[in-house]
Amino acid sequence: DDVQVRYLHEDEDLKARLAAGRFQDLQAGATRCGPHRHNYQFQYRSRDILLSGSQGQRRSIVLALRFAQFRLLAERLPSAPVLLIDDVLNELDQKRRSCFIDLIRKSEQAFLTNPDAESFSRLIAEFAGSCRIFHVDAGKVLEKISHEGS
Repeated sequence: DDVQVRYLHEDEDLKARLAAGRFQDLQAGATRCGPHRHNYQFQYRSRDILLSGSQGQRRSIVLALRFAQFRLLAERLPSAPVLLIDDVLNELDQKRRSCFIDLIRKSEQAFLTNPDAESFSRLIAEFAGSCRIFHVDAGKVLEKISHEGS
């Protein structure tokens, strides 16, 4: 899909703002201005996805950013990064789920979490024994046999 991204930031001189707020930032223990505080607007067909997009569209944007970050790190680091994705399957339609699975296959190592065992079982079936499955319950981590499918 054709998505436009707008970087929303204040037009003031960042260096001057950082210098002016240095004392307060030190007291607060965090920098209160800068790119990490700026926002992005994602538009699809000239509409703000945050306001008019579906849950799946919004989640797809977040996943696209995560995969872009992953690819950038993979290009620049001496060893492959680990991809961490939490609770994604329930928010994606079949088309987006298939794209997600294709992207996961391209990663060297990924950790996926999902609270819904049924949808997670469908995902595991896509990887047919090429993954290890762990179940966390009451603070205990148990490895499950991957050919069980859940």
